[in-house]
Amino acid sequence: MKISNLLKKEQISNRRTAILKFLFNIYYLLSGFHAGDFIRSRNVMRKIKVKSGEKVFDAGCGVGLYSLRIAYNGAQVVGGDLLPLFKYSLLFGDAKLTKRLNFIIMDLNYTPIKSESFDKILCVDVLEHIPNDKKVIAEFSRILKKNGEILIHVPNLKRYARLKNSAKAKQMSLEKLYGHFRHGYTLNQLSTLLKENNIDVCDYTYTFGFWAYVTGRISAKFKDSTIIFPFLFFLSLIDKPSKFNEYNGGILIIGKRN
Repeated sequence: MKISNLLKKEQISNRRTAILKFLFNIYYLLSGFHAGDFIRSRNVMRKIKVKSGEKVFDAGCGVGLYSLRIAYNGAQVVGGDLLPLFKYSLLFGDAKLTKRLNFIIMDLNYTPIKSESFDKILCVDVLEHIPNDKKVIAEFSRILKKNGEILIHVPNLKRYARLKNSAKAKQMSLEKLYGHFRHGYTLNQLSTLLKENNIDVCDYTYTFGFWAYVTGRISAKFKDSTIIFPFLFFLSLIDKPSKFNEYNGGILIIGKRN
């Protein structure tokens, strides 16, 4: 086969990947847009820095959106979850992309993975659903390479301090329906959990600031988010994480295995 033909096929493949990525982003924004998901995703993707060829474990990957986005950046990604919802994310990737993705049905308490297998671990809003979080963090430490990084996002337990009792009770009730085993963590609780398992905290931020709170209140009043999509999208873009506002809605922490 001529070199020119090979180059042409490669260009078509790259163009197709770019189009699929664009359509995926549009789908994510418009199909049942949820400001909280968007804000969380932006904060996570800003913090996780992956290099081409790195091995990343997406723990509790759900439908696999983070796995897909990380694979686009050139990493080899393994996603693990109890439910096979991740099969839907494969619809957005071409053959070249899906070669870098491997999804496995697993229990995070006992992962079928060799020790020191991954350069990075991502765990987004998962720990609050797990009864034995200490066991899971110990398992993360086992499969993470020495000097490997782990990025964890969880609800901030202190966020309840700014809610009235009625709103607090309603929120806690909803979280039980969502399968939360606990309502969140403080930064100290999460840091201690990591340090007990040979993971040193090297960075953190409080996510879901003031504008995230505003978008949440507005969304609660409108059942159809499509009508107010431009406004919610704008507020989501201007929301900023903080290292100082300990009453923000979430905690994003980065640790390194020693």
